[in-house]
Amino acid sequence: MTNKKTTNPVKKYNLSSSTWTHKAFHGVLHTMFPVAEAGFPMKKFFGDNCEITLFYFEEEYGHWYWNDNDLARIRETFFRRLRKDPHYLDGLKMQWGEVENI
Repeated sequence: MTNKKTTNPVKKYNLSSSTWTHKAFHGVLHTMFPVAEAGFPMKKFFGDNCEITLFYFEEEYGHWYWNDNDLARIRETFFRRLRKDPHYLDGLKMQWGEVENI
């Protein structure tokens, strides 16, 4: 048994009432910050985004947790729109290109 306190926020803040998708990667915090802010433009562009994502670093190793309820809701919204309009994805890609100046 160890006395080391956990830095895992899902455990630390008892967020286990939901399930989470964990992604891990080598990186540094200053490069992660702009990626983490991507949810704000997504809300404006898509009309929905994750209500909560968590990320933290241990040395130079990042951990990112996505709430599975949020991911499922966004997925279902996307597919509902696609079933309603088979050209929805084409329009979405075109709009995103304009937003990102691609």
